[in-house]
Amino acid sequence: LHNSEAFLAGARGDPAGKEKADRAALAASEAIGNQHNALGDTYNVALDLMQQDRALEALPLFASLYQRSQQQGDNSWLIFASGDQQARILLDAGLTERVAPMAQQLHELGIQQHNAVWQALALMLSAGQTWYDGNAAAALDHCRKAAALVDGQQDPALLLAIRESQAAAALQ
Repeated sequence: LHNSEAFLAGARGDPAGKEKADRAALAASEAIGNQHNALGDTYNVALDLMQQDRALEALPLFASLYQRSQQQGDNSWLIFASGDQQARILLDAGLTERVAPMAQQLHELGIQQHNAVWQALALMLSAGQTWYDGNAAAALDHCRKAAALVDGQQDPALLLAIRESQAAAALQ
C-alpha cells in the first residue's frame, strides 16, 4: 500500500509525499521483520532525499545500505547502487580519500558481474577522485578506460558524460 502511495506521489510531482510514503513502507517492512524489503525501502527514502537536494541526509542511509547489502551479499545491484550514490556524495563534499577504496570495490563488483556499465561508472568515480586530488593524468586514464567499456549505441548519454570528463581532464 505504501509503495503504491509513493508511486502516486512521485507521479504527482510531490517529493515530500513520496518520502513520507516510502518512510511508511520502510517502517512497515521493519515492523514485520522483512529485511529484504527494508533494504529496498531504505534505498527509496535515500533517493527521495537526493531528489529534494538533501544529499547529506541521504549519505548515512546509503552508507548503511552499502554495508548491510555487502554483509548479506545477495543483491549485487543494491551493493553497486548504494555504493555509487555514497561515493558521488562524498566526491561532491570533497571527501575523496574515502572514495578510492569504494570505487575499487565497485569496479571489482562490475568485473565479477560482467557488467561493463558498472565498471565504467566505477572508473568514473576513480577519475573524479584523482581529479579532485590534483592528478589530471590519472583522471584522464580512468576516463579513457571507462569510455572503452561503454557502447555508445546502447548508452549514448553515459558515453557523452565520460567524453566530457575526458576532455576536461585532457585540458589540464
